[in-house]
Amino acid sequence: MGKKKKKRREKIPAETPAPPSAGGGLPGKKILVACFLAAVALGTFLRFYDLERKPLHHDEGVNAFFLLNLKRGFQEGTPVSQPQDITPDWLAWATPIADSLDEITDWSWNHGFHGWKYDPSNYHGPFLFLLHIIPLAIEESDFTIRVMIAIFGSLLPLLLWPLRKKMGRLAVVAAAFILAISTINLYFARTNIHETYLVFFTLGTVAAAVRWRETGRKGYLLWTLACLGFIITIKETYIITFAAWVLALAALWAWFEVTRRPKEVPPRRIKDEVVSWIKANRGACWLGLGLFVFIVVIFYSSVFTNWRGATVDQINTLLKWIRTGTEGEGHEKEFLYYYGLLRTFELPVLLMGAAGILSAFQRRNPLMVFTAFWTLFIFLIYSSVPYKTPWLALNFILPLILLSGYFLESLYLRIAHSVGLRISLIGLTALALASWGYNTSWLVNFVEYDHDRHQIVYAQTVRDTMDLLERLEDYAHNQAQGYDTLINIIADEYWPLNWYLRDYRTAFWGRVIPEPDAPIIIGRTTTEHRLDANLRDTYAKEYYRLRGGVDLVLYTRTARGRVAEVETEIGDPRERPENLRPGLMANYYEGARWSGRPRITRAEETVEFEFHGPDPKPLDPPFSITWEGWIEIPESGIYVFATASDDGSWIYIDEHLVVDNGGVHAVRHVAETVELEAGFYPIRVPYFCAGGGAIMRLLWTRPGGSEEVIPARFLHHQP
Repeated sequence: MGKKKKKRREKIPAETPAPPSAGGGLPGKKILVACFLAAVALGTFLRFYDLERKPLHHDEGVNAFFLLNLKRGFQEGTPVSQPQDITPDWLAWATPIADSLDEITDWSWNHGFHGWKYDPSNYHGPFLFLLHIIPLAIEESDFTIRVMIAIFGSLLPLLLWPLRKKMGRLAVVAAAFILAISTINLYFARTNIHETYLVFFTLGTVAAAVRWRETGRKGYLLWTLACLGFIITIKETYIITFAAWVLALAALWAWFEVTRRPKEVPPRRIKDEVVSWIKANRGACWLGLGLFVFIVVIFYSSVFTNWRGATVDQINTLLKWIRTGTEGEGHEKEFLYYYGLLRTFELPVLLMGAAGILSAFQRRNPLMVFTAFWTLFIFLIYSSVPYKTPWLALNFILPLILLSGYFLESLYLRIAHSVGLRISLIGLTALALASWGYNTSWLVNFVEYDHDRHQIVYAQTVRDTMDLLERLEDYAHNQAQGYDTLINIIADEYWPLNWYLRDYRTAFWGRVIPEPDAPIIIGRTTTEHRLDANLRDTYAKEYYRLRGGVDLVLYTRTARGRVAEVETEIGDPRERPENLRPGLMANYYEGARWSGRPRITRAEETVEFEFHGPDPKPLDPPFSITWEGWIEIPESGIYVFATASDDGSWIYIDEHLVVDNGGVHAVRHVAETVELEAGFYPIRVPYFCAGGGAIMRLLWTRPGGSEEVIPARFLHHQP
């Protein structure tokens, strides 16, 4: 009787064996595993460290609006209205069918999901909302708004590990460290927007597909199809990723077909083996397809409460976003925009990724050749689309990082014969990455995270907004009705103030209204004069910046009705103070609020400068300056003081406001007349630049004279 043969698991042969990465002078497996875990730990630390430091982004405010609606749907059963139907006529027949399905699946247990419905014309896919509601249901805070994105950003490097046999262990470790400190990856893994989820499941799909090819296990096929389903639930740009993959697979086939070497497996044979596996495992394939459809349907239908989202809106959204992508809608950028982004923030990734493309073709590694084509196609597609934002760059930075790790391992293997060269390579690479991580990634993510001189700081709320909120809270709780205080927000740009003011009685108006009065009003500087004209009460005004190009005015009511301004006379002049030095003392501050430690402190003989848009300025806008000291009045009489400034400026003499040229505006001349006795008076001149040009001139007209910049001999300060 013969021995019973043991049944072997069916396995799909590898296309072309990847060059071995074990041995050849590579560090031991335990060392590499330890280094990989260290990279994951570093990435996790950076993504969670002081997660609430950065104010919520514009898009985080939008996402918070929908999340709060969804939470209200669970708490109060409050449904949101059906999004505007943008279904084209040729597809209109499907809408009644979807509405009928809503009635069939209208069960009591899923009523809470009526608080959010997929809108194909805006705000992307459902994955973020149905995931983020979990921590938000526990607590409403900046941390819970961002915690899920930080978790997925931290887990992303772990998806590299399944690629270790094809890429090489050292390549995977190097890629994990690069991914951990990548400037743009880190920035948007700390921001509640969709892109980090898209790259997470993109890498998950590649990792699962590679493992399926290696092992032939059905579970990896299910993993692959599940990740593809999740990609579709995240945002409409999945179509670009899929297109790049299809083109990359076609190019991979063609390249290996044309350049095939004698011992390499021909691409046609690989195709036949895949088809054969599918035929032999139809049950697993149908199960995977069912899982894929289930994921797409349950998310887009808001758990079976909105079947339009899972049916007709899947086509509507592609039609809408194709139009958005080609028209730009205010986000148009030049073709080389993403190249400039990579050169500025991801230079090591750009250089090593380009070298990795060459290494992939030289070593004829099928996975890495596919990655090279994937990188090239997805970069070209995104660069060709007029609509461009910095977070979209994550989609081609991901394959570039894989190629960067592969290049470093390839280089290491070339010098494996020399211990000294290997140590030098590791040391220089670590030094270069540390320098890049500190001087670029750390600077942008933890120091200048709201400084719009950085391209990736795009529609980002600035820290000045937190000063606005602190001032508002102080007024509301000490001079008004606390959280019952009515706040009128009369501005067309206000996200994410909706999140920060969610506990107050808040009314949002997109335009100036006839009767805007309330204890607190927030308006835009662009409509300040129209708003002022409609006010019936008396207010104090303060200026704050929400983000680049959006400056706000905070109005806090000081009295009911219009209170006439009481003119106050400036006091008597002083005798000449002791130890006077020439010029006024100038303090320069970052931000438009004259707060914090001055960045520059110096004496300036006159107050006069003019910097146009691109000109280098004393500080990058927004910035503010205060000049203080003494002004010498040479003779008694009537003086006309003035400022010509872009943006706001004021003149205080003896702490009396003489000239009010405040607000955000182009260069504007404002003059006021005052009678002064001969002698010395304290003078203070605040100024701020919100952005663009910076112009300031401190002027006077002496009795019987003409207007001039106040000469240096009349301005003094005490050391």
